[in-house]
Amino acid sequence: MSNFPAGFLWGCATAALQIEGSTQCDGRVDSIWDVFCRQNPDRIHAQATPERACDHYQRWSEDLDWIAKLGHNAYRFSIAWPRMPGGIDFYDRLIDGLCARGIQPMATLYHWDLPHPLGNWENPATLDAFLQYTQLCADRLGDRVSHWMTLNEPAWSVMNGYVTGLHPPAVHDLKRAFTAAHGQLQAHHLALAELRRQRVVGKLGIALNLSPVKCAGDTRRDRRAARWADDYLNRWFLEGVVHGAYPERAWRLLQHTLDFDKQLTHPQPLDFLGVNYYYPKWVAHSQLPTRFHLNTSGNAHDKCQFSLQGRLRFCDPPQTRKTEWDWEIDPEGLENLLVQLHHSYPGLPLVVTENGIGLGESWSDQSLQDSQRIEFVAAHLRAIQKAIAAGAPVQGYLMWSLMDNFSWLNGYHKRYGLLAIHPETLERRPKASAEWFRQVFCDQLSL
Repeated sequence: MSNFPAGFLWGCATAALQIEGSTQCDGRVDSIWDVFCRQNPDRIHAQATPERACDHYQRWSEDLDWIAKLGHNAYRFSIAWPRMPGGIDFYDRLIDGLCARGIQPMATLYHWDLPHPLGNWENPATLDAFLQYTQLCADRLGDRVSHWMTLNEPAWSVMNGYVTGLHPPAVHDLKRAFTAAHGQLQAHHLALAELRRQRVVGKLGIALNLSPVKCAGDTRRDRRAARWADDYLNRWFLEGVVHGAYPERAWRLLQHTLDFDKQLTHPQPLDFLGVNYYYPKWVAHSQLPTRFHLNTSGNAHDKCQFSLQGRLRFCDPPQTRKTEWDWEIDPEGLENLLVQLHHSYPGLPLVVTENGIGLGESWSDQSLQDSQRIEFVAAHLRAIQKAIAAGAPVQGYLMWSLMDNFSWLNGYHKRYGLLAIHPETLERRPKASAEWFRQVFCDQLSL
């Protein structure tokens, strides 16, 4: 593929809870999201649940055929922790199927589906259980998985679980938020140590959601708010995984309220950093009342809201290019992020492990002509090319997502897939973006 390095990883990404269904099969226990959806149906668009999802657990072979047809050489999926140990055979078959089709298996150990009996990441027993789960996966799957990611988006799951309260465990408690984040980052390092101890063949990393923070005002308090947001949404997690310790400035502000040390136990180096990028955040100081709201309607006038009284608020960008879900479209932000990561952590390989656009599509021929998705992805691929030209060691791009799926609070309304899924029969049909995406890689279609 022109302008991308040899061996570039090219494919798509999914998550177990969002596509698998079969939530009662092979000894699977409830995840925190299964229980949350049942207990809070009005918080999920159309009261959707992941119980059926895309039926990938039964249709996995068909789905792998689609990945091969679409010309992908890599596939990022997550292993469902609540299925273990009874569901390990499924992932054995899945990985064998990927290898047989010449597709590199890239596995995420934790993509938000914490087994409900464990409660939360504040629980010390959760760390012990995660290590046992990691040992099982390494023993059964470690000879074939090409890339391991310990966690997906710890910052996003903690922010929405403990700050906005929109995701489980749906509380508002900053101290508990940082305690849960520390539990996840400690689990990350210990899991990497275990994977290395078992000598798995794959490269080891993590997938972080990173949002460049831009100051939306010109006062001293605005600039301080933007620094605070960057410290705790980005650098807290970046420094925690890359250097095994929390950033000094951020630590100083919180150390008297936290019950753990600045230094993480047994820090492990990364073989690569997974970067999930969707949009930047514009931040200013705020005296507005604390309020959180997420657009789950797909109505562009339904504004997302995030304000911490006396601290900060997320603001509308000066530009007006936004998705129907009120997310800014900023490909240049991805270029700048990748170059900045290269300068901050020289020599650390980067993989864009998620990037895509959610649209309010339906099962119709018109919706299959998803020119807006093609435009969005093409712009972000051009941004990656520019970052590579500037020296950033970007080794792959994994689009979110292979298929339309259960999109958390958005239910099945917000659609990201290259494949459309019929709401009743679950038939798969490729959108225009699927063939375009194949051509960019396989036929070197110009961007």
